[in-house]
Amino acid sequence: MGNLDKVPSVISYSDPGPKQEQQWGRSLSPNAITMVHTKLELDVHNVLEELDLILQSLDGMHNLHFMHIKTSGNSPAYTYKTPEEIVTDYMTKVFQHLEDDVAKFSMEFREQTPTDLVITVPTV
Repeated sequence: MGNLDKVPSVISYSDPGPKQEQQWGRSLSPNAITMVHTKLELDVHNVLEELDLILQSLDGMHNLHFMHIKTSGNSPAYTYKTPEEIVTDYMTKVFQHLEDDVAKFSMEFREQTPTDLVITVPTV
C-alpha cells in the first residue's frame, strides 16, 4: 500500500458544502477548517509547543474577533474539543465507514475471511 492509498487523518467541524462532504479524510468541503496532526497533540509537550498550539487555535478562531464569533452562531467552524475527543470523532467515522462497507459483503464471505485490523499511532 502506498501513501496515496491511505486515508488522511484529517477532520473538520465546518459545515459541509453543496456536495454534502463528510468532513473527514478526503471528503472535505473547499472552505473547511481542518484539524490535522491531532494525534501528535496527545503527547506531552514543552512550553514552546503548547504556546504554538494556542497560537494555532487563535488563528482558527480569527483571534476571537467579535464579528467572527457573532456570525458563527452556535456552530463555530473551529472546535472547542480536546485532542482526545477529536481523535475519537475521527476514529468513530473511520469505523462507521468500515462497518458500512463490510455490511455489503455476504455473510458467508464475512464468516470465512479472517480479518486483522491494525491501528497505529506514529511516534514523534
